[in-house]
Amino acid sequence: MNSVYVVNAENKNIPIHVDAVYNTCTVRTDGEPGEPVFLEHSVNPNDTIPGAVKYQAMCLDKILEDYTADNTLTEGTIFELEGGKVYYFANNPSLCKGMTMRTRQSDLDAGKGNAKIYLNGMSKNPDGSGISCNFMFGRQPQSGESDAPINVKSVIFEDIDFDSPEATNYGDGKATGNYFANMYSNGMAVTFNSFEVRRCSFQHMIRGFIRVQGTKRKVFEKILVEDCLFYNNGYYDNNGAGYAWIAGDGKDPKSNIFKDMVFRGNTFYDSPRTALFSDNNKTLAWPPSVQYKITLENNTFVNFSTRSSGRYIFSLRYLPGGSQIVVKKNLFIQTKTADDDRNLNFNGMDIRSLEGTGPKEITFDIADNYAVTCEESKQKDDGIFTGGAFSAKKNSAGAFLDYLPGVINGAEQLTVKVGSTPLAPTDLMVDPNPPHKNGDKDMHETTTEKLMNGLKFKNTDQVRNHEIYKLGIGDPRWRQ
Repeated sequence: MNSVYVVNAENKNIPIHVDAVYNTCTVRTDGEPGEPVFLEHSVNPNDTIPGAVKYQAMCLDKILEDYTADNTLTEGTIFELEGGKVYYFANNPSLCKGMTMRTRQSDLDAGKGNAKIYLNGMSKNPDGSGISCNFMFGRQPQSGESDAPINVKSVIFEDIDFDSPEATNYGDGKATGNYFANMYSNGMAVTFNSFEVRRCSFQHMIRGFIRVQGTKRKVFEKILVEDCLFYNNGYYDNNGAGYAWIAGDGKDPKSNIFKDMVFRGNTFYDSPRTALFSDNNKTLAWPPSVQYKITLENNTFVNFSTRSSGRYIFSLRYLPGGSQIVVKKNLFIQTKTADDDRNLNFNGMDIRSLEGTGPKEITFDIADNYAVTCEESKQKDDGIFTGGAFSAKKNSAGAFLDYLPGVINGAEQLTVKVGSTPLAPTDLMVDPNPPHKNGDKDMHETTTEKLMNGLKFKNTDQVRNHEIYKLGIGDPRWRQ
C-alpha cells in the first residue's frame, strides 16, 4: 500500500541489462487517506526568507517535500490551512503526489476568510523585479533514476487566496516572470487524474497562469477552474502577452492538457494575456484518441486582453478532429472612464482547421453570450469584437457550419448579444471602471475592495429587466 514501484519491461535475450530494458513505468499503489492534516499557523521569528516575518507568513516548503516522500501519508491526503492567515512557499514546489489543500471549513463558517498562500513574492531582486516561485507539474528525474512516466491522482485547491504581493509588472520597469503552475523543460512524462481549483483568487501571476513545456508527454484527464477570481495579473510586456492563461506547448501528439477543460463561474478583471487557451498554435499528428473538450461557461470578463489586437480567448488554430468547444452564458465587458484613452481590443477565436488522424468532425456548443461596453458605437450585437468574432466565417466557429456535428445551436447563437436595450457598464454595475488610466504603471490593477464592491449589479429595474439578469449571464456572484 501507498508505495511507488518502478516497473521495467526487460528482454532477457539481451545480456546487457541497460540495453535489455526497453520500457519503464511507475505505479503508485493506493492507500487509505486519514483525517485531514491541520497546518496550524506559526511564524518563525528567525525566518531567513526575506519578507516572511514582515508578512507574518508560515513556510510550507518542507511540509510538501516531506509529504511527497512519506509513505505513511497516502496520496489524496487533505491539508487544511487556518482561515485569514498567511502561508508561503519559498521555492518551486513540485506537484507529483495527489493531495487537497484548502482553508479549514470551520474558519470559513466563522467569517475568518480564506487562507493566503504567497508564492514567494515577499521581496525583490537587485533589478527591482519580485522574487517569486510557482508550482511545478510533475518533477525532474533524480540522479540515477529511470526517466519513466509518472501518474498523479487529483491535485485540488479550495478556498485559498494565492498571491505574490511584490511581483512587478511591465509598468514597473521590470516584469516578474512568474506563473501559478509551470513545468520543468526536462520534466518527466506525467498524467494527472485531475487538477481542480475552486473558490480561489489569484493575484500577481505576471507572466502566465498554467504552462506546460518540454518534450515529454503530459496528460490531464480533467482540469476544473470554478468560482475563482483573477485580477492584478500582468502585464508582462507592452503588448500584454507573456503566456496564455492555459499554455500548452504543442510538442507530443499524444499529450493532451485540454482533454476535459472546464472554466465555470469565474471573473477575469483587466489582466492582459496572450490568450485564454493556447497550444502554441501547433499542428500535430494527433491520434483519434486525442480530442479537446473545452467548456467556458458563466464567466465574466472585464477588459480581457485589451492592450493589442490578436489576443484571443481561443488561440487554437489547429484542433484534433472530434474536438468540442462549449461557450455559454459568458459576459464580456469593456469599460473605462471618459478621460481614459486606453485601447479596448477584444478578440474571440482563431480556429482554422481540424488536423490529426481522428474524425474530421467538430462540435461548437455556443449560446447566450452577452456583451456590455462603454463605447456607444460598439453597443450592438458582435460590436464588442475587434476581430475573431465567434460568428466570423473565417478562422472561427462560423467557418464550421457545414461540419458535423457542427454548430449545434445554429449560426444565430454564435452572435454575442447586447440585449433588447444595450447597457453601459456603469448601468449594469456599481463601479466597474479601472481606477488607473492609460500610462499609469498600474493601469491594469485594482484593489480587492473595489473589485468586490464595484462589480456588483445595480439594484435597478433597468438591470432586473435586462436579459443579462433574467438569463443568469456571467459570474453569478455579482447578482444582488
